[in-house]
Amino acid sequence: MGLLNRISLQHRITLLIGLTVTVTVGVFVYLGASAVDDTEETAQREQLTSTAQAVAGHVDDVLTRTRGREEHLAQMVANAWSQGEPQLTNLLNSYPRLLFESDLYLLQPQGQLVWSMRPGVTIPGGLSAEPLVTQSLESLRSTIGSCAASTTQDRSRACFASPVLLADDEPAGILLAQIDLGRPDLDLFSLEQLNESFRLELVAADGLILAANGPAASDTSAHTEAVATLSSEGNTGEAVHRPTGEDEESSHRFGYTPISTVSGWGVVVEPRNPTTLTVAGDASQRLLLFGLAALAAALAVAWLGAAQLLKPLRALGTKATQTAAGDLSTPMATVGRDEVGELAMALDSLRVSLRTALADGQEVRRQGAARGRLLDGLFARQEEERKRIAHELHEDTMQSLFGLALILDSLGDQVVAAEQITRNQVTRVSVLASALIDDLRRLATDLRPPILDMFGLVPALRSYAESRLSEKGVQPRFNAYDVEPRLPPLLEIGLYRVAQEAIDNVTAHARAKTASITIKREGQLVILAIEDDGDGFDAAEVLADPDAARRLGILSMRERIALLGGTFRIESAPGQGTQVRAEVPLSSSQEDGSGPLR
Repeated sequence: MGLLNRISLQHRITLLIGLTVTVTVGVFVYLGASAVDDTEETAQREQLTSTAQAVAGHVDDVLTRTRGREEHLAQMVANAWSQGEPQLTNLLNSYPRLLFESDLYLLQPQGQLVWSMRPGVTIPGGLSAEPLVTQSLESLRSTIGSCAASTTQDRSRACFASPVLLADDEPAGILLAQIDLGRPDLDLFSLEQLNESFRLELVAADGLILAANGPAASDTSAHTEAVATLSSEGNTGEAVHRPTGEDEESSHRFGYTPISTVSGWGVVVEPRNPTTLTVAGDASQRLLLFGLAALAAALAVAWLGAAQLLKPLRALGTKATQTAAGDLSTPMATVGRDEVGELAMALDSLRVSLRTALADGQEVRRQGAARGRLLDGLFARQEEERKRIAHELHEDTMQSLFGLALILDSLGDQVVAAEQITRNQVTRVSVLASALIDDLRRLATDLRPPILDMFGLVPALRSYAESRLSEKGVQPRFNAYDVEPRLPPLLEIGLYRVAQEAIDNVTAHARAKTASITIKREGQLVILAIEDDGDGFDAAEVLADPDAARRLGILSMRERIALLGGTFRIESAPGQGTQVRAEVPLSSSQEDGSGPLR
């Protein structure tokens, strides 16, 4: 905010509008780019999925035709079988070679080899170990699938098993063909346009590559894990595969579709170039350029608009400066009926109010000064009257009573024993005179303690606190820190009266067990703090109630401290005791002893 305050309003308006437009355009560009990305993402998925489905359909068609040729050969073998072994041998030695360049076997139902395209070839696990043979005999239908590892070392071969059925549908044997699916003449991936743009793979459920339209780094697909998941679910879809330990840029996006001919087999379609699937082109760049152009135009409009808007505001600013300098007689110029015009009218109303308030303020200050002088005089006359009454009580009234007590004591000694009744009455009068003397002495001390005039504030406070609190059963704790033996008289009597009122409140209302009185000096401040552990009260409620007994005492304390130029604070709550704190500065008028409260 400090930097904004150091530039002009026009620059700030332009900056704020520019920031707003930047954020708006940024959000628009971001949402637009996100929409483009989402559209491109969806289009890529659909393109990969549809391409995989097209390739899978072609592969299914090729495998179906290949199975049809083998089924046709199985029918021919069944016919030759019924005509005798020479006819069967001639058929197998001639016709199959035209259809298959891989291995072809004829087996009896029990698994014994009857004929082989390559005589003398030994099968490690025996052809009877081929699961497709068992499936074909049980279903009496041709089956297609991956060849068992025990029957061939070339795992990429596909096995076709067809039953050789006689006229009564009894299986005479099984015709088993092992076909290399990557043979060029098989035309498994004869899709020229796709071959240029995509890598195509026919994979088994375990990721084994059965056929591809290009060389592979290994016999296993690079997408084995993703293929296994999609294959197990039997779903058509697309996936992203990232090789272990490589970054996101090394990710491969591919499409997968299972083929219907063989369960567990599927087609993998992967773009050869990342740009193959690009759909949106340079839409994101166009959005960015549009956003920059919109931002530049908005800044230009903001700058011109701010200049036009600030023109009447500058005029108002000039007039406001004149008003602040004291020119309250010249009205504000009318600048229009819009918000700026309303501001001008409000400023003119403020000018009139200031002029009226200035006149009223002078009268209030005169009244306040008169009130202060009145209060000063009242407190001064009050203290002088207290001092005069205390002096008269001590010098005149108590002396007279003391003489009366002496006379009564002497008279009592002169009364004879026979006049015991009169003697008792004289004794009671003497006791009452002594008690009256004690009460008058206490009253004189409360009105104006002599110890305050003779020894200063600290001894006077200590004496008053200990005597008044102890007689009410409250344990006093008095502390004084860094306070000079004598303070200015005005300060001493003011703080003494505040402490006297606070201590009287403790004894009259608090029902406290202990009370702490602390007076100390901190720099040019004298601090008085009185705290008790009594019942406490709601200070705000008491001050708001004009009939509350404590209200006048609190207001009196506050007024005395205010006249001394200090601050007064009282804090209390029911059940939490009360804290009274006054802070008074050592002003020059106090230090020289001038002022009303002497």
